Amino acid sequence: MILLLCLAVSLLPDANSMVSSVIAHEKSEAVRRQSYTRREEVTKLHFGKDGKESSRETETFDVIFLEGAAYRKLIQQNGKPLAAKQQARVEAELAKEKARRAGERRNGLIHRTIRLGGIAQAPKFYDVSVSEDLFNGRAVWKLEGTPRAGVTAVTEQEKNARGTKQTWWVDPEEKAVLRQRTEFLEPLNGVQPGSVWVMDFEKIGGDCWLPVHSLLTYDLHVANFIRAQGSQDIRFLDYRKFEVDSSVVFEEPK
Repeated sequence: MILLLCLAVSLLPDANSMVSSVIAHEKSEAVRRQSYTRREEVTKLHFGKDGKESSRETETFDVIFLEGAAYRKLIQQNGKPLAAKQQARVEAELAKEKARRAGERRNGLIHRTIRLGGIAQAPKFYDVSVSEDLFNGRAVWKLEGTPRAGVTAVTEQEKNARGTKQTWWVDPEEKAVLRQRTEFLEPLNGVQPGSVWVMDFEKIGGDCWLPVHSLLTYDLHVANFIRAQGSQDIRFLDYRKFEVDSSVVFEEPK
């Protein structure tokens, strides 16, 4: 038993090399993801002081290409088509954004800036450990990132990294993230410690790893007068691939 355990440990990859491999894979996937439209079904639940559901609302969005870049358009609320006034407002916002992007395009290709969060922050902000785990019945690598002491955060994204613990379940062959779990360790934009956000990914059409489910369970305190508990559940559906005429720029962590 001791021998088998030693052999298993010896096969675990080095944390730094694993993180580098996953970041490289995430960069290539981030570019591919920019060529997919989708539908998003968002369910928001609010809980009362007794911890029971007090209200529920749903919104459905079409994520479409507008002048070569993704745009999120509201199409339904609570499972019903938009009221006439709301529909007019949505169409006006769409027209305004299309005109703005068309102006950018006249000056050249639209550049889509991608900010790689999560795993991309690991080399600077997290101490990462690697272990073996099972995910949906398959053997995977589990990377756990805890905030590294003594690192100064400057940007909002860096502050978010310093205030959360991250866990990634990774396909050992493709180095693809299958699930990312974010646990809040300190208040961030009103979201309190103990809140948890989980994002799941699947390979769609044998081509690209895309998000399929997101669940944020939160405890929110803003100033001294807004307090709320609830969840936001998002299903990502109906992916379609298109060719788009724009370039991608990565915003690297400082």
